[in-house]
Amino acid sequence: MRLLFILTLLTLISSPAFAEGTPKESAYDRVMRTKTLRCGYFPWPPYLSKDPNTGGLHGFYFDYVESLAKHLGIKVDWTSEVLYGLVPEEIRSGKIDAFCSGIWPTSGLALYLDFSLPISYNAVGAYVRVDDNRFDGDLSRLNDASIKISSMEGSITGVIASLRFPNSVVSETPAMSGPSAQLMDVMAKKKQTPPL
Repeated sequence: MRLLFILTLLTLISSPAFAEGTPKESAYDRVMRTKTLRCGYFPWPPYLSKDPNTGGLHGFYFDYVESLAKHLGIKVDWTSEVLYGLVPEEIRSGKIDAFCSGIWPTSGLALYLDFSLPISYNAVGAYVRVDDNRFDGDLSRLNDASIKISSMEGSITGVIASLRFPNSVVSETPAMSGPSAQLMDVMAKKKQTPPL
């Protein structure tokens, strides 16, 4: 599986929106006029991290986008943190011009967004409590109605779990809870049946 950097060029170069018959400036025209790209992002260390004290961003995606913008002669405005499930709406509403973090290309997102070529890849793993050995050597055992798989709302984990383990129950934590919430739920036995 691959993690993609997304610049929503399709949105940027699409025809201008029309409200009450009056043409509005397209996102592409605004970026070209202002020489500023308003980026949405989602912190996911080590790809993109946000310093809790300064609010400053750093990481691979930050460096990549800033370098790309420099070569294009534009400035990046890291406008707002955006939950994965809200990326299409934030772009459609004009709050951001692009989502400048990594995101998995799903068929649901492809209805609204265009993706760049991959700039990085990441592994996907199944994690269980240290005292749970039911799945050792055989992940197919996850495909059982008694198994609850924790996923973050709007993330790829739920998509993969539903496709690979259709008989299990995918339980989503709110996107704003962050990626560690799923691990905490598994540790606390909230999202998984007790060991057999």
